[in-house]
Amino acid sequence: MSTGISSEFRANNLCYRIATPVDDATLRSILRQTPMASWVTLSTEHEPSYFASSDLFGQRTTIVSHKSDSTTVGMCSYTKLSVHIDGSENAACYLGELRVLPEFRHRPAIVKNGFRSVEKFSGALIDKAHWFTSIASENGVARRFLEANLRGMPIYRPAGELVTMALSTRAARQPVQMLPATEEDVPALVAFYNRQVRQYQYSQVLTEDWLFNLDRGNGLQLQDFYLLKVQGSIRACFAIWDQRQFKQTVVRGYRFPLNIMRLPCNLFSRLTGRVELPAIGDCINYVFIAFLAVSKNMQSEYRGIIATALQLARLAGAEIAMLGLSANNPNLNLLDTFHKQTYRSQVDTVSWPNQYPTRDRPVLFSEDAVIQPEIALL
Repeated sequence: MSTGISSEFRANNLCYRIATPVDDATLRSILRQTPMASWVTLSTEHEPSYFASSDLFGQRTTIVSHKSDSTTVGMCSYTKLSVHIDGSENAACYLGELRVLPEFRHRPAIVKNGFRSVEKFSGALIDKAHWFTSIASENGVARRFLEANLRGMPIYRPAGELVTMALSTRAARQPVQMLPATEEDVPALVAFYNRQVRQYQYSQVLTEDWLFNLDRGNGLQLQDFYLLKVQGSIRACFAIWDQRQFKQTVVRGYRFPLNIMRLPCNLFSRLTGRVELPAIGDCINYVFIAFLAVSKNMQSEYRGIIATALQLARLAGAEIAMLGLSANNPNLNLLDTFHKQTYRSQVDTVSWPNQYPTRDRPVLFSEDAVIQPEIALL
């Protein structure tokens, strides 16, 4: 949450302003009322406090909008991150949590003015940061609207597809010996991770200060990072990040035929070690496999490293481990043997109307670019 800007933006009888802890209950209510529809309808929620997870890595600013009679309309947020772009460290902003309550979705001006409020509140970040977002690949309505590049709207350009896998931990085993990181490992861990992931666009830049200052309040501590070492040198790493205490994904519905076949499907899943489908209203019991990096000379151990992560996730009490890879990541096919559910989202670059004199925004990445932000931070 940002506290340096106190101004408001008003347009069309609506007020857009930076949210504060006073808005906590309102923001949590908006998230509950605006699930994302797919073959399974899910809502991303922040209980018991929205602001408990406001600064997991970068600085997040949340904007809430309401009518003159104080009726809430929607929200959005943007998070400042330090990421790799074309191998170099760059400032970026992830635009997320764009939510409009169902009764107001027939008014496109609400979204258009919401973007104008982001421009106003983010200041120099509009020009100095690379902006990006993600949209569920199946969410055709949102993609058609946002990628139409209507006058006065930001320019959305598809950059690549991100594959999020919900991997079952039921049949997990630990074939690769990996040890928790210590403070002595931090400099080498940071150097190894950044060297390995800089090839991925929007991959997070890891820093020593962040690792040294981790506490369990964010569900992550240094000991949650696991290292594979060969002759004292790091060859692979990942973190088991448990965000369940402050961020949840709740099932709100299933499409036909799963809405009537869930219980028989779960019986089969239970017998075969696959991912079970939670009941409507239940939270998905998962942790993240975050900050994954594997050196080229350890690719033969890739499946074993993931299996080890699943075992550690199961020991943490999770039924599912979430992992996000680019659709162009060559390691994606190595996970075909794991029991999983897959969700796809489109990563779009976002540029603002005043950034370019024409509506022709330069293409940032090539078609074969590996677009892979860290999903635990989105």
